[in-house]
Amino acid sequence: LPLLLLLLLLRCLQEDVDTHLLSSAQLETLVYSNMRFNGPRLPGSGARAGFFLGDGAGVGKGRQIAALIKEYWLRRPVGARRVLWISTSADLRFDARRDLADINAEGIEVVPKAKDSLPKGELAEVYPEGVMFVTYSLLAMSSSEVPGVKKGPLAQALKFITDPAARAAAAASAGRGRGRGRGRGRGGRGSASRGGSDDDSAAVAAAAEGEVADGEDEMQQQQEDEDVDAEGGGGGGRGRRKKQQKKISWKKAPGSALERAAGELYASHVAVGSRLWQIVEWLAGAEGGEVLIVFDECHRAKNLVPPATPGGSFAETRSTKTGLAVLSLQNALPNARVLYSSATGASTPTNMAYMARLLPVGFKDTMDMVNTLKNAGLGSLELFCMGLKATGSYLARTLSYHGAEFTLADVQLSPQMK
Repeated sequence: LPLLLLLLLLRCLQEDVDTHLLSSAQLETLVYSNMRFNGPRLPGSGARAGFFLGDGAGVGKGRQIAALIKEYWLRRPVGARRVLWISTSADLRFDARRDLADINAEGIEVVPKAKDSLPKGELAEVYPEGVMFVTYSLLAMSSSEVPGVKKGPLAQALKFITDPAARAAAAASAGRGRGRGRGRGRGGRGSASRGGSDDDSAAVAAAAEGEVADGEDEMQQQQEDEDVDAEGGGGGGRGRRKKQQKKISWKKAPGSALERAAGELYASHVAVGSRLWQIVEWLAGAEGGEVLIVFDECHRAKNLVPPATPGGSFAETRSTKTGLAVLSLQNALPNARVLYSSATGASTPTNMAYMARLLPVGFKDTMDMVNTLKNAGLGSLELFCMGLKATGSYLARTLSYHGAEFTLADVQLSPQMK
């Protein structure tokens, strides 16, 4: 971690450390996670690397997540601070507010408030910034349509990258604006409506250059299979979606975070206007897609079944909707900081398929990592975990039992108790 960034991190949380609101062990998580977030991008996808927090019960994972959110909040400009906290139950949002309050971060609003449900329409109009707390069940609601979302900025970005006429009209409008001298304002608004940062998009495009051909070939194959899918309509909605699929090349020259997100969701067959679409639209609307995503109790996504063949589609496997939604969310936001948090994140190598941002050096992609570990022995798995910890990608600590005492007691059950 660069010294300047480390000093900035410590300055943001120095008061919490001095008042013992954060322990040195908890501060260690923030240092290592920021090393990953600000380190080299992942090969192939060009996405920002993630971090896995695997502490056991009682160490304070909620407090550490709250501290990470506070540090992110203090460093980002006002109006560009958007955090997604995903957990297993909506009632845990009260614990999230308590964890933030415990480190003097009551000013960071957790939405929706109380027991309100997520509103309809564009979320940015209701929540310009904040910590959005949702459940995995809500994230996986891919079939239900949210009113007022199908015509939002993310849908407009999808139209821009899939409709040649829309791109040509935008290019012509930009050309006329430059020629007349008045169009700079109009052109600027057009770019701003799609959101994003050119520098971030260029970095992602450069790192993802090797994936362009594969992505285009897949889209071309889907286009060629239109008639086959239409004739064999017994496949339900999936066949119809393939028929509507168009060949797009957003990976070659992604113009914004919104366009990249729309392209990835489109390729993953995420329904336009679904809850996942709505949430990604809110996150991608932040400046450059620089958001923070926390997968609390991330083992809920462990049933993401890898494809049987390299380059296969996850949608064709027996993966759960939760696993597919978690993967699609990560693919759609390559600039997001991703934190996985669970004391039982994975019990087998296959359970790690959803950890798309936890790619150690030496593996081509997540599927290569999973398949290699599946064929390795138990000793190799232990070495793999040691390697993750040694490279600052993973922390797993538990409370000490030093000084703990217990006694065994025989209790006779009364008839009422029986």
